Amino acid sequence: MEILELIVDLIKNLKWVIIVLILKKSLGEALVLISEGIKEFLKNLCHVTVEKNKDNWKINADSMQVEVSPMQTVSETEKNLPSGPAEDENKFQEDKLKTLLKENKFVEIEKECKKGKDKDKKNTYLYFSQGKAYIKQGRYESAIEELKEAIRLNPDFANAHFNLGLAYGEKGLWYRAIEYYERALEIAKAIGNKQGESACYTNLGGVYGILGEYKRAIEYQERALEIAKAIGDKAGESKCYTN
Repeated sequence: MEILELIVDLIKNLKWVIIVLILKKSLGEALVLISEGIKEFLKNLCHVTVEKNKDNWKINADSMQVEVSPMQTVSETEKNLPSGPAEDENKFQEDKLKTLLKENKFVEIEKECKKGKDKDKKNTYLYFSQGKAYIKQGRYESAIEELKEAIRLNPDFANAHFNLGLAYGEKGLWYRAIEYYERALEIAKAIGNKQGESACYTNLGGVYGILGEYKRAIEYQERALEIAKAIGDKAGESKCYTN
């Protein structure tokens, strides 16, 4: 019904083109009106398609499972480095923030992150945690700012890329979301994080489904399903079947 209404609007716009041609005999002005009418039609048609597809293709709003510590880079995951007091303290702080995020205690998270940043402005997990908390609250611009800072501090932090994809997706900036999901996927593959790889494929498939690129969407969902089955990830399998 919505598409039919758009076609009717396009026909109405074309009516004014005919009037311009009759009264002014201006082909140039008529062509401008035709161009503007078609652009508006395609813009509205794309919006209708995306809104309809959003109901059918689900995005995994959870973080990548089996998180890679922000203290590690891709190369460092191949090493077995002993931890020192500072790393142990950071690990304790990470665990505390993970618990607060699960419980949606946003005020406590903000206090904890602010306190941590005052002490160590280069602690990537503080920016990531605050960014993730902002996503849960629907504060997507603030989330993007925090997650970009986390990535600036550690470009190999896969989970930050993944959540930045979520934030852009929530704003309807689908191609920016794809960019960050693909980067998260590259890192997940490099470090052998199969659950993270599956999560990235699931969300990439969801985004392409929303955009109406069904062949690519199905391809990504099938890859996600294959990995989920191979590693025994039942929750991941369920998400793939839902899409």
